[in-house]
Amino acid sequence: LKMRSKVPAKTAQRKVVRPGLTEDEIEELKEAFNLFDTEATGKIDPRELKSAMQSLGFESKNPTIFNMIAELESLGREVDFE
Repeated sequence: LKMRSKVPAKTAQRKVVRPGLTEDEIEELKEAFNLFDTEATGKIDPRELKSAMQSLGFESKNPTIFNMIAELESLGREVDFE
């Protein structure tokens, strides 16, 4: 996952390649990412990320995650699959 600003970039769609992961594992991760990308933008905004973390049970277990989300929000950043 990579943080991106909300400013659209004019880049071509690239195939995601990650060393150590099979194509099937990458596909599973992409499917999970798409479930959390409720607005189908190709990016997860801080609100979607917070909701995803809460649904996975991280609501009170890891304040570091929510500090990270707050920082993303204050910077106007999003997370994309790459």
